[in-house]
Amino acid sequence: MNRRALRLLIGSAVIATLLAIGLSTTGFASPYRYVSEVAGQERFRSLEVQMAGKIANGSYTRDGQNHTFLMTDGVATLRVVYRGLLPGAWDPNGSAVATGRLVAPDLFEARALLSKCPSKYENRRAQ
Repeated sequence: MNRRALRLLIGSAVIATLLAIGLSTTGFASPYRYVSEVAGQERFRSLEVQMAGKIANGSYTRDGQNHTFLMTDGVATLRVVYRGLLPGAWDPNGSAVATGRLVAPDLFEARALLSKCPSKYENRRAQ
């Protein structure tokens, strides 16, 4: 094997290895983390995360633009606080995605909220 072919082979192997490592650490399968993945995890105090879950029935309260509710995935539950305007399709008993960070083991501070409306599409799937 000549010198140029050997360099090309080694370079390709290095690039393939770096690409594999990069893809395995980005969590590309889902941009969301579930409540049980975030609850109590110290790393989410300094890392912003999109957390998906169901809003616990009857837990939503509002004081002006301050919103508080419990979010669960059936395994863990976190209290979420948010200050601002709610999304147009907000359902206090529905599913949501909260973007923010953990400020205490049981408290998530959201800077943005997204409503998830799976029931809106259920009839279309059945047809």
